[in-house]
Amino acid sequence: MLNKKIGVSLALLIAVTFFAAFNAREKNAQREAVLMRSLLSSLSTFHIKPLNIDDQFSEKLYNLYLNRIHGSKSWLTQEDLDVLETYKRQLDDEANEGSFAFLDQVIKLERKALRKTKKYYLELLSKPFDFTRNEDYDTDQKKRPYAKNDEALKEYWRQDLKWETLTRLSDKITKKKGNNEEGYQSKSTAQLEEEARKEVLHRYNDLFSGYEAYTRTETLSEYLRALTNVFDPHSGYLEPAEKPADDAAQIKRLEGIGVSLTTQGGSIVADEIIFGGPAWKQGILQVNDRIEKVAQDDRGKWTDVTGMSADEVVQLIQGKPGSKVRLVIRKPDGSSHEIALMRDVVIVEEDLAKSLLLETGNQELIGLIHLPDFYGDYDHDNGVHCADDVAMEIEKLRKEDVKGLIIDLRDNGGGNVGEAIKMTGLFIGEGPVMQTLERERYAFRPDGPPVLIGGKPEVNSDEDPSVLYDGPLIIMVNKYTASAAENVAAALQDYGRAIIVGEGNATWGKGCASSDFDLDWSPIVKPKFMPLGIVTVTTSLIYRVTGGSYHLQGVVPDVALPAANRYLGLGEKQYDFTLQWSEIEPVPFGQKVYNLKNLKEIQTLSAERVKQNHAFSEIDRYAAFLKKLRDESACTLNLDGYRQYLSKLEAEKKPFDNLFTTTSMNRVRNLTADMPSLEEDKNKKSRNTEWVNNVAGDIYLMETLNIMQDLLGGE
Repeated sequence: MLNKKIGVSLALLIAVTFFAAFNAREKNAQREAVLMRSLLSSLSTFHIKPLNIDDQFSEKLYNLYLNRIHGSKSWLTQEDLDVLETYKRQLDDEANEGSFAFLDQVIKLERKALRKTKKYYLELLSKPFDFTRNEDYDTDQKKRPYAKNDEALKEYWRQDLKWETLTRLSDKITKKKGNNEEGYQSKSTAQLEEEARKEVLHRYNDLFSGYEAYTRTETLSEYLRALTNVFDPHSGYLEPAEKPADDAAQIKRLEGIGVSLTTQGGSIVADEIIFGGPAWKQGILQVNDRIEKVAQDDRGKWTDVTGMSADEVVQLIQGKPGSKVRLVIRKPDGSSHEIALMRDVVIVEEDLAKSLLLETGNQELIGLIHLPDFYGDYDHDNGVHCADDVAMEIEKLRKEDVKGLIIDLRDNGGGNVGEAIKMTGLFIGEGPVMQTLERERYAFRPDGPPVLIGGKPEVNSDEDPSVLYDGPLIIMVNKYTASAAENVAAALQDYGRAIIVGEGNATWGKGCASSDFDLDWSPIVKPKFMPLGIVTVTTSLIYRVTGGSYHLQGVVPDVALPAANRYLGLGEKQYDFTLQWSEIEPVPFGQKVYNLKNLKEIQTLSAERVKQNHAFSEIDRYAAFLKKLRDESACTLNLDGYRQYLSKLEAEKKPFDNLFTTTSMNRVRNLTADMPSLEEDKNKKSRNTEWVNNVAGDIYLMETLNIMQDLLGGE
């Protein structure tokens, strides 16, 4: 009787467990369907160039997703691809239905591939490789076809693992020749090869720990990002967990303990303690300390974070200001400590605008402002805004009596367009800065009938007539200057207000703007499915006040200096499905703040200096060398042959070793107003010293300073 009761109870337990699992899967399937419908609705409603979700769209999505996720051809075979090929023209139907049969099949094949390839690397790395064989290898995995079957796939893995071991072995042999440590010189090549294999094994164990923890949610996110990128490269999808980090990057504000984390050998390690944050104030947690456990408040359970990703641990540590988090940390000396920290608001000062003082050959004092991106925090009363920060730096520089101003927008990928407009106004007063164009559509209002909007260019102007700085101005740009940063450079160039000096022939060429839409706002979304995440939609095209566009073409500098990345094909054009270039009518504009008289003479003088400068004259050869290095991916898996190849490569590279460090500006210093804060923190002071030294040795900045001297001389 007892056994019978146990049997009945067990059957009931199994049934309950089965139906609970079934209901969970059913709810998840419903949520994914709603997520897809909400995302497609936002794209079709707001995108500047909406697409038909048809067979052509399906093929584009299929190819983009597989090339992006499996471009290395390291996981799926041609046999697997034949299975997936049946979905190639069905993804549009699935999207419209909110179903994911294709993704289900991908996940199934990926899990199978993960189990299979884990056996491959464990077996292949268990015994020595033969590096005496003459064997060719292509380091560009995207060039190879999909493996015909499992046998061919295993051969790909053998070559890949052998290549990684070979590069490490060669480095160890080189190190041995110049290493006087006791015991190292006596190591044989076989012993070094074993060390190299163990390092590769350790790396793949770490990688596979991450792969095995990969969730369906993460796979779905990658798929949805590919779907949005068929519309254009800058539309996208963020799952709910990714939103806080994305916001923090834009507003330079963290709510946590002020620590940057990284992963090292499966452990979570502190790689930066942010100045002014709770961890910095407490002083116990230091760079290179490992975080082993995390707990919330005084009584929260401990979570072992070993094997977690840095992002996962960040989510555990971040929280509302005033709340407590406890950590178990391990110091490099092996000692363990439990610490408690009160979370707080941390402003990431290193990513804000900052300035230095430079001196021309004529001993004229010039201000340099470095702006990493166009940030703006509109959610908090005391939020940071880059236009205000630049204005503050200008005020400090004016007190130093600078005669000219250089704003460095190199590597500035853009950001908040409103901040770009406001910053441009600091130099021109009121007036149009750019034009934007949205497509014509109906906007729904809660208090009235729908209104037809868009379809006509909108002039975006700075409405503040005041001018903060009316002196000589130079804007520095490079290929990675993009979006809002291009807005500023284009407007100041069109107004004739600044000289644009470029490290290269053009900027990136992103002439479009996007907006974020909360997918929970859709009327079809029920609370039980929330949160669904954010869709970023490219809603408008951006045009210059002249009516032209820098989209695809970039902003062409007034003075273009030779760049090492000249032949690498960088820029907006490198993307799949980028929006096309167009132009519209110009708008009236003008300024009376500063008269740029001698531009042609300045261009001539700079060109002559560049011609006489050894470093600049060699950069084009160096650019060609870098292109050759990228394009020539064929190599050998023979140790002697590989080391001969490295020797030849080193000989080709040697003339360029000191190309960018041959000269240095003599006088670069911090502003008087900044010195007290630098003395407060040795880490901040160290980073500042590194920045000052980099500025002093920057040949592009040196030539820009010469151009400023020419500009001042022509006034």
